[in-house]
Amino acid sequence: MPTRSPLILSLFFGVGCAGGDPGGDTGEGAASGETESRPAAMTDTLMIEGSPQPLALRLFRTDDDFPLPFSAYVPEDMTRASEGDDEDGASVRFVAEFGGVRNERALVHLFVHPVGTDPQQALAVVRAYEAAAGVPVSRGIEPLGESETLRRMPWADHAYVFRYQASGTWYLGTIGLGSHAGRLYHLVVHYPAEYGDGFGPRAAILLDTWRWGDGSPLQHGTGASDITIPSARPDTAP
Repeated sequence: MPTRSPLILSLFFGVGCAGGDPGGDTGEGAASGETESRPAAMTDTLMIEGSPQPLALRLFRTDDDFPLPFSAYVPEDMTRASEGDDEDGASVRFVAEFGGVRNERALVHLFVHPVGTDPQQALAVVRAYEAAAGVPVSRGIEPLGESETLRRMPWADHAYVFRYQASGTWYLGTIGLGSHAGRLYHLVVHYPAEYGDGFGPRAAILLDTWRWGDGSPLQHGTGASDITIPSARPDTAP
C-alpha cells in the first residue's frame, strides 16, 4: 500500500507522495461504463507523525448527468456535502468529518462554471472565493508562476496558494482554474492550518485517484474542445 507524506499535498505544494492509485486503478472514467473495474472500496496507508495508519477509501462517482462526470476514491472520514447542477453552475464538495466532527471549512470543492462563462469572469469568481466566515481567500492569496504551476498544479491555467486568518483561525489551501471537455472549472483545497497533517494527505489521495468521465486524470486540457484562457499564468499578485 502506498505511503503518503503527512506534511503537504503533493499535487499542490510540490512534495511527492509515494505510490499510485489504491489497488492499481487502471484510470477508467466515471461515464465510460468501464469504471466497474474500480473496486467500490480500498485501503490506503498514511504516515501521520511518523506512524503508518490505515485509511479506508470508498469510490465516489458523480451522476451521469453531471456536466463534468468523474470518479475518485474518498477517505471514509470525508463526506460528500453536495452535488448539483443548475443555471449558476455545478458543484461537488467533500468535507472533513474527523472523529465524527464535521468541519465545513475543511473541504475539497469542485465548481463547474456555467456554459459560456467568460474566462475573465471565472477568474474573478476564483479570486473572490470564500470558505471561512465570509472572508475571501484573496486576503492571503499568492499566484503561482508558470513553472510552479506546472510542477504543483499541472491541470490549472491559473493557480494560487493562500494563507489567511478569519475569526482567529489560520486557513491554508490552493485554488486553480482549469478546463476540461469545453467547460471551465475551479478546484479548491481549503482547511484550517491545524488540520494540515491529516487533511492534506487525504485530499492528495482524492485528487491522485481522480478520473474524468473520459478516463483521463487531472491534467492540463489538451483536447480541441478545451477552452483557451487568454491571459498567461500569473507571475504577479492579482
